[in-house]
Amino acid sequence: MAYGAATAVIAGDRPSVTHGWCATGPPPSARAALGEEAYEAAYAQGGGLSPEEATALV
Repeated sequence: MAYGAATAVIAGDRPSVTHGWCATGPPPSARAALGEEAYEAAYAQGGGLSPEEATALV
């Protein structure tokens, strides 16, 4: 969920420490640890958050 949220929050903003990570995607271990179905669900959920909701998770 955090990756989708981070992508939504920084889209179009100036580059930050996490910008490169968000532009290239999460480390393969995140997807592997969660499993494909859980990863896709968390990504979709995070991408639907408002900027305020996303920053509250950090």
